Amino acid sequence: MLDVSGHGVGAALVGFHLNFLTQQWIATRPLAEQNHLLEYVKWINAEMEQEYGQMGIFLSGIFGLCDEEKEQLHLISTGSPPPVVQTDSFHTIEIKNSLALGVISPANFSVNTLTTKTWKRIIFFTDGIYEIQTPSKEMLSIPGFLKILDKLEKDGLFSLVNLYNRIAKEYSYRFEDDVTIFMLEKKQ
Repeated sequence: MLDVSGHGVGAALVGFHLNFLTQQWIATRPLAEQNHLLEYVKWINAEMEQEYGQMGIFLSGIFGLCDEEKEQLHLISTGSPPPVVQTDSFHTIEIKNSLALGVISPANFSVNTLTTKTWKRIIFFTDGIYEIQTPSKEMLSIPGFLKILDKLEKDGLFSLVNLYNRIAKEYSYRFEDDVTIFMLEKKQ
């Protein structure tokens, strides 16, 4: 999941270009192991820096590869907020963060490997979440986001649709940035 700097058509075209590059990679190279994920992110960074570096355009985000057999999730964060995991409650996972893509090349990236055995859900989101203004004109922040998640779960209403609806209903007209939320949920 990526968040392109800027807004509008320009940001959408960068996203489209990234999709094209990803399809090109998948058609010619494997992406089945964590070292393949690292090679892919380094390649994407070099491509983005070459194409957009002089324009000041960059991409923050998180790349992941799930190894179902080993019950592991390999993540590379490139300036992304920390993922939220639900075990009994919701909490963030501290992972090593790298530079946003397209800032410098070559850059060092770290693969963070975590087990999928103990969690129920993992939620990825863009920085637009914690930049939402509350009615008191403060930023929602990650702890504020966790409170929303906990309340929905406690009320038995947790779903991605209800989460989006709750955020839109309570914080409409207070968005400073676009908001993207992506969730992986274990099969019961």
